Amino acid sequence: MTPTEGRHIDAHAADQAQQINIVGEVGAVNVRSPDPTFDRLRTKIGSAIAVQSNALTNRGLLTVPWLQEPRRDGARQPDLADETALVRFVASGNGLLILGRSQSGKTTLSTRLAVLLAAESRKLPVIFPLAGWCAERTPLMDWMIDVIRQDYGVRDGPRLEAARDAIEGAVVIPIFDGFDEIEESSRAAAAREIDVFWRGRAVVLTSIPVDGGVTPRAALRHAEVVTLAPVEPDEVGRYLLDDVQSSERAQWEDVVRRVTSDADSPVSVALSSPLMSWLAKSIYDPSEAERNRAPHPSPIELLRADLGTSEAIEEHLLGGLVRSVFPRTAISRRSSGSPASAFAVSDAERWLHHLSRRAGSRGVIAFWEIRRYAPLNRLGLLPATATGALIGAAGHVIPEVVGPAFFLLWAGLFFGFGFARGYATGRTMDSDDVIRPGFELDADQRERLARGARPAVLPKIQKDGDLRHHATRLLAALPFVVLSYGGCLLAVSTTATQPAWRFSLGPVDFWVGMILATVVAPLVGFLGALVAARLLRANSRLDSGTGARATDPLEAIHGDRRSGIGMLVLATGTLGAGYLMYYAVLLPGEAAWGLLAAPAGGLVAMLYWNVWVRYKTAHLWLACWDRLPWRLVTFLRACHQGGILRKQGNYFEFRHQRLRKRLAAVEPQAW
Repeated sequence: MTPTEGRHIDAHAADQAQQINIVGEVGAVNVRSPDPTFDRLRTKIGSAIAVQSNALTNRGLLTVPWLQEPRRDGARQPDLADETALVRFVASGNGLLILGRSQSGKTTLSTRLAVLLAAESRKLPVIFPLAGWCAERTPLMDWMIDVIRQDYGVRDGPRLEAARDAIEGAVVIPIFDGFDEIEESSRAAAAREIDVFWRGRAVVLTSIPVDGGVTPRAALRHAEVVTLAPVEPDEVGRYLLDDVQSSERAQWEDVVRRVTSDADSPVSVALSSPLMSWLAKSIYDPSEAERNRAPHPSPIELLRADLGTSEAIEEHLLGGLVRSVFPRTAISRRSSGSPASAFAVSDAERWLHHLSRRAGSRGVIAFWEIRRYAPLNRLGLLPATATGALIGAAGHVIPEVVGPAFFLLWAGLFFGFGFARGYATGRTMDSDDVIRPGFELDADQRERLARGARPAVLPKIQKDGDLRHHATRLLAALPFVVLSYGGCLLAVSTTATQPAWRFSLGPVDFWVGMILATVVAPLVGFLGALVAARLLRANSRLDSGTGARATDPLEAIHGDRRSGIGMLVLATGTLGAGYLMYYAVLLPGEAAWGLLAAPAGGLVAMLYWNVWVRYKTAHLWLACWDRLPWRLVTFLRACHQGGILRKQGNYFEFRHQRLRKRLAAVEPQAW
């Protein structure tokens, strides 16, 4: 069977727009249920999927051919001749596996199915991107609820309960997108969970064909399989000429003539990919608003002599991906709600150029690595000195508070060290928790883990770092504490008859304070974190809220921020209680004012032992120099929705290595 004889999607843009209007109103008009809570849930998810479909098909629909594979068991097959047959087959409670190479249109097809299933059945189709699922850590049902909460914005309890009931009652039709994007170490567990879940239910799974290891067929063993084929040249030509400006039709006809007359030509091979055809039309057929704003290139560029291979044409088009994503609000009013509409193309190109250069050969963009993009050590010199000087200046009014207040800063640093060690120890008491999604892995550790190394072989592989990592952090922080001490001593000596290195404290008071700050504070932090780690692991919902088990890049940022705030509160309270005991036994009455420095000690603990603080400091610095946007989270979300980035566990990575290399190598102003 040839692709021409295979299966395809009806590709008329008017019909597509009509269907999307239907799904946007499906909860309120087409399919009513006795439960108004479920109706609101249906409307919320249906509207979100409609937006996704508009974003993918804002240039019209392109026919995506497929071949239906023969069943291996010889059983009789349904004839999945067109999209109507596909929809009816899935809605009847069957499984469908969609295979296709990269850029072949799997996401477009699955989104189209979601639109039609919502409009033509009483079911609720929901798209679940599998890149964010760690099957070894999170049960399938819990993860699906998390996706509905995070990706579809369903936050209230009643609708989440309605979603859980709908999944258990087979009312939800899950569309699992991207089995190949699950980390290889988790695919076996994922396949088992999906295989158990889908029996007797409707489900769709998409994937790039996986050679070796656990394949997507293991997840849907008895499902019907369709494999996407290259788009036919005639369909590419129809798509490229559809709604083209009459003044430019002749130029497009030259390109289409080459595509349709020679199916083996570089331009025909390149544009047989739905992504590449969409890029070509987005780049060379801009909206009326864009035409008036700046000159745009001619599609004849695709026939240039230097673009003599399909790979060269694809790279050329990928280089224009940023320009096709970020002016999306100008291309289609339906997608004006996209985060991409918040940023100018020139700004997006500059920021992505910086990110692609920093991401390295792996193409990874992780929030905990952004701190390495800025000179944090140099940035910390002035605040450290100024903090000490401020404490010293306060001693001009109440001399008795200088030494105790400085001890609180010192204690905050060591409390944070003890807390980090206690938390890491508490997590690693359960060996299964060692390789949970997280950070602080170097390149060698990641590579060894990817080859199948177990926790017993790699004891350092954990989110929270080992003793060496924490000791290094402590040593790196000590110079800043010394600078604070120097600034404090300098401020005190401006009025004292001679510099008092003990800040006028007696020997007993001074050394007891040092012991409390250097020995007792980290011990208390260690024991408290040990208990906290055990309690968090016993409560998965609370644990996820701290970012400990975050499998989404943006949720990892928010979770680590919450854990940092928790550390600040805990450290401030602990240091304050310790100071009161120290004051009650050894210090004069006026030293009670030193308690006001307890929040500063808590801030030190948070600053040095929480990743989010360093990430945010680096982000603000880079934003000041216009190397990153101020609204970084919104920008990353726009890049993900536009296909520039994809989720891989709890970090982003560039969807195409050639795109990353292009962005890194070419200065934005040269485009």
